[in-house]
Amino acid sequence: MKPFLNALPPLLAALALTLPLAGCGPSKSELANEIATLKEQLAQRQTEGKTLQQQVASTRSELDTDRKALAELKASAETANKALAEARLATDGAARLLVEARAAAEADRKAAADAQSAAATAGRALEEARSTVTANEARLAELERDSKLRDEKSRVLAQTVEERTAEVNRTRSELAKTTDAARQTQAELQQSLDQARASQQSAAAERDALSAELAAVRARASAIERELQQNTGNLEQEQKRASDLTDRLAAAVGEQSRLRTSTDAQRSEIAAISAALADAQAKVARLTGARGIYTVQDGDSLSSIALFFYRNAYRWPGIAQANKHLINHPDRIFPAMVLIIPK
Repeated sequence: MKPFLNALPPLLAALALTLPLAGCGPSKSELANEIATLKEQLAQRQTEGKTLQQQVASTRSELDTDRKALAELKASAETANKALAEARLATDGAARLLVEARAAAEADRKAAADAQSAAATAGRALEEARSTVTANEARLAELERDSKLRDEKSRVLAQTVEERTAEVNRTRSELAKTTDAARQTQAELQQSLDQARASQQSAAAERDALSAELAAVRARASAIERELQQNTGNLEQEQKRASDLTDRLAAAVGEQSRLRTSTDAQRSEIAAISAALADAQAKVARLTGARGIYTVQDGDSLSSIALFFYRNAYRWPGIAQANKHLINHPDRIFPAMVLIIPK
């Protein structure tokens, strides 16, 4: 691409010298504008391609950040799962303690019933077992105190189990909320990923379109370069032919001026040379994008011709420059000579 862009300035310079005549092909300004437009479009496409690449890179960076956040959420979820497992273990231990306490209380109640039965029996044998009754009463009081203590412990344990259960339920609720948030984040990340993939596909399609457009521009530039080379060769050939015909015409006119009379053959030769010269100069004018041609009349000068065509006699150097392949000196023009009139 760079060699092609570096070759454009010399091509534009050659184009300025070899543009076709109006009506026979694109003008110099039109070709220059077309090439400038193509260069601007190419630069714009390259800029858009770079912008799309930057957008894809930014999207990828955001996707990596979201992936890191998702990994952190997964780690938090694993921590919460571990805490839930520990809470479940604690709840199971508390439940086992509650069962054991209830079993102990039931045993105490049975023991109390047995003590009451023994007290009834001892009443019938009060005199015989007073000391035994007293001991049993003391034992019963102790058992009651132990029973109350165990009931209090059971109540505290039940309260602790309820608090742990409530805490576990809260943990489960928070874990559910965290899981929902993680799922929502995952859905958003998937949506962002889909959008990034769509952007990448769009960028690839845009890149392919730009490549095709660049190939078309290169083909057009190659065609213009070939046309410029062909026109350059044609221009040099026609300028050489016009120069040779002008020399022949000058020789014929000079020979005729030396004779007092001219023959029909001389007049026919001058007319034929003049016609061929007009054809060659017309082709040169068309290839250089000139205004047209003019056949010099008796008494003409470059300044009078400039005054006639441009209403400004001081523009005669432009006519001399356009006919530099014929004119060595601005005063050396003669009738029947054919000049190119530039725009």
